[in-house]
Amino acid sequence: MRKFALLLASGVALTMIACGGDGDSAEPTATTASGGGQTVTTAKTAPATTAGTSSTAAPSASPTRASTTAPATNAPASPVATLPGGGTTPVVVPPVPTVVAGVALLKDVRIGLHPETSSERIVFEFSGALPQARVEYVADVQQCAEGSVIPVAGEEVLRITFLDAAAHDSVGKSTFDKQTVAGGSKPITEAKQFCDFENELGWAAGVTGMKPFIVSTLANPPRLVIDIKQ
Repeated sequence: MRKFALLLASGVALTMIACGGDGDSAEPTATTASGGGQTVTTAKTAPATTAGTSSTAAPSASPTRASTTAPATNAPASPVATLPGGGTTPVVVPPVPTVVAGVALLKDVRIGLHPETSSERIVFEFSGALPQARVEYVADVQQCAEGSVIPVAGEEVLRITFLDAAAHDSVGKSTFDKQTVAGGSKPITEAKQFCDFENELGWAAGVTGMKPFIVSTLANPPRLVIDIKQ
């Protein structure tokens, strides 16, 4: 028995020296000891893993670069900033951001019903920033730089004047080429551009009576929103 034990210990020692293992191998290995006509094999197996449990993995042959693409997300709804005033009194719209660099360019003017507020809505969409504006009822509007009265269908005229804004770019190309946008007839009959000169942009909405209105702003893209009660 003593001779067998010595032979067994000697075989284990020789095998360990031959393997030279440092314990970092990712692959399972086997240690074999022999002696006294018997062979004993002890297998080293990789740690068992279960779902949700991390395990030691082999180092990657080459480093991988993390993706620079952000995961797709649903953009949150743009908050509505309702401005003081309105009803039938003038509303001053501050620029957004507070200091607008350059000229804000008009991209779209649209009119449509807004059932949630029981109103008809006119929206002015800009690129880059929302310019300073003033919204008010007036007797009429005049063509800027000329002074001639611009006829607008409707009993009342709601004038929207933008400063540091234009409907054309630096080379004179129109960014929004419509001069008139049709309304739904109640309460907005139509909207007309009456000014696009020296960084001043003016539009007038014809309204069927002096209806109360609410002015608000939206972001992404920058928009001025006017809801006129039906």
